[in-house]
Amino acid sequence: HIPTGTVVECQDERSQHKNREKAMKILRSKILENEREKQASCYEKHKDYYAFISYKREDEKWAKWLQRKLENYKLPAVIRKESLNMPKYIRPVFRDKTDLTGGVLAAQLHNELQRSKYLIVICSPNSAQSTWVNKEAAAFIEEGRTEYSIPFIIDGVPHAANPKEECFPEALRNIPQEQELLGINVQAIGREKAFIRLVAYMTGVSFDTLWQRHRRQERRKRTALAACLFLLIGLGIFYWDYTRPTY
Repeated sequence: HIPTGTVVECQDERSQHKNREKAMKILRSKILENEREKQASCYEKHKDYYAFISYKREDEKWAKWLQRKLENYKLPAVIRKESLNMPKYIRPVFRDKTDLTGGVLAAQLHNELQRSKYLIVICSPNSAQSTWVNKEAAAFIEEGRTEYSIPFIIDGVPHAANPKEECFPEALRNIPQEQELLGINVQAIGREKAFIRLVAYMTGVSFDTLWQRHRRQERRKRTALAACLFLLIGLGIFYWDYTRPTY
């Protein structure tokens, strides 16, 4: 393909005709993939925030935890080398404080949403009843960015039969079935796994790759902490033995 300089070879079949058909399919797929990567890269360059966290006042501790975790998470260097567009850190992350400050101008809120690449909705029965959370989700979806909306479920059930258990705001419940968002459920997989799954979705890196590296890193931290603890205990015993009076 001369315009993009993409070259494909195929010698899997005995027939030249079949090889050509197969090669053309691969070529089309590669051209589309390259185009999507270019569009994503261009899209990301025009965003000031990596993510916008939408939540209800009662779920503020979850929003703070998630913002802190995302902004302090460092993507492994080995993974960053594989893609030049991969960030070192997932930041900055905008945490909407509308419910906490008594409201902001709709135009300002819309501006912050437009400047964010992803929308993370902290989903719970609380947020399902929130007018602001619903407005933020609806604004993102109306811009054609449904696939960049991520439900982060901390409590409740999506599309619940019992309205009291519903955790999706109306805008997420009304998404067409072919675009339906499954969400990341903390209750089902635990907080740490849910966080890594969120990072995997936002960066396009395999969850298994990130999770295994995360587990290794956590093991190293625990080993280092245990070593420091034993060292302090040893120093304490030595100091006690050295300073105790002798008769």
